[in-house]
Amino acid sequence: MRAGLRAIAYWAFIVASLASVPAFLVASMVGDATPEWQPYAGSVNFIENSTDSLHSVKIEASIIGDPKAAEPRMSYRAVVCGKGSFSGFLVFRGAARLRGAEYSPEITQLGGAWSLGLVPSDSKIMDRIGPSSQVAQAFKLSISETAPCAPGTSGGAAQPSDPWVGTPVEVDGNSMGRILYVGHRVGLEGPKEVETWPLIGAFDVPSQSMLGEFEGSGVLAGKYMRPPILLTQVDANIPFGTHVDSARPEPSSTAGLTWDSFSSTGPVAELTNEDVATRWQDWTVFTSIWFGVGAAFLGAVVFEWARLRNKEQGSPNEEAPDVVREEACGEGLIPIRVVTPVGEQGSGFGYTAAASAGLVVAAFGFALGRRMSRSSRAGQKQTG
Repeated sequence: MRAGLRAIAYWAFIVASLASVPAFLVASMVGDATPEWQPYAGSVNFIENSTDSLHSVKIEASIIGDPKAAEPRMSYRAVVCGKGSFSGFLVFRGAARLRGAEYSPEITQLGGAWSLGLVPSDSKIMDRIGPSSQVAQAFKLSISETAPCAPGTSGGAAQPSDPWVGTPVEVDGNSMGRILYVGHRVGLEGPKEVETWPLIGAFDVPSQSMLGEFEGSGVLAGKYMRPPILLTQVDANIPFGTHVDSARPEPSSTAGLTWDSFSSTGPVAELTNEDVATRWQDWTVFTSIWFGVGAAFLGAVVFEWARLRNKEQGSPNEEAPDVVREEACGEGLIPIRVVTPVGEQGSGFGYTAAASAGLVVAAFGFALGRRMSRSSRAGQKQTG
């Protein structure tokens, strides 16, 4: 019974030691996994009737749902200021189009066929911006009386991040494109993330100039222009504990990660989730120690197997010299020849070498993990 339990424990240790290898590799790979991402293929732009008195507009984009979702819930808020009534359109192209849209009472979604192009009309550009359901999506904004712009430069804002006064309207919906990409391996999420946004405040259409007058057809018949003052704001709302590794363009604030601009913007940011990074660093340290102990045990098993094999087979080249000693026998002394068993020599050295190697590996892994952890905390303090 005892021998059976010993055998079970013996093989259990062997299996656990072998399992330390893939565990260490998985922890290392997931901790360094880089997201596979692509630029956002879509845009959100604002146009108004060119025959009306022109207004100033600020477009605010933010995530209000799970940022990791394939189609995250987005919010687009337009704040309009100026004189008199206002009639304009929010135009969503490509992956920026919204499913399940909800909007303010001042907004209606256009149905039917329409197209939009620069004046003079360019058929290629018109084809790329319309018709509606397959390529683009438009929401009409009708405001009977807009709030006047606050005194100051640029329609009331000396800086793009300054408070903006106006009449707000909002469109919410599920974006057809992914915003946040997370690095992963073997189905496990790592700490590295990339956030990519649609182009806000312009059309993502190759053209020498997209700032002139546009001409629409169908249900969008008429002539339109971008507001002369169009500010954009993108609020990523990243959680506390997320480190901004790099961002293009430079964000106006890294606390929550916000971009403010007097022109169009389509930001991209590389992030590190510090909580996830710390967790995988701890797992890397643990599995490295596990791997070191397992290596020591497997080394001992190999040396024990080699010793027993030599003992069973016998090897003349490895026999130790016999020891002759004298023992009392009756009234005299007789020589006794003591033969050292084959394979016993060197086994102690093998055990010691295996254990030492395992401890070295464990110590190296522990030191490496602690160094990575300290570097991560130092970077977070510098960011704060």
